[in-house]
Amino acid sequence: MEAFTNRDRLLENWMDAFSEGIDVLGIDSPAGRRLDTSRRFFAFVQKEMAELIQRWREQEGIG
Repeated sequence: MEAFTNRDRLLENWMDAFSEGIDVLGIDSPAGRRLDTSRRFFAFVQKEMAELIQRWREQEGIG
């Protein structure tokens, strides 16, 4: 479980970096749009992972 927690922090760092890149490049530039897509994908993965871990805990009777 600790590995997933660390992964969550890593995803946050990546999303922050994507946001900074978007601010520099502009959301309307091709590179800015690619960064925005990546940022939204990482946000999706983060949300899905949290829900997956919760379902695992419920199945296993953990926490």
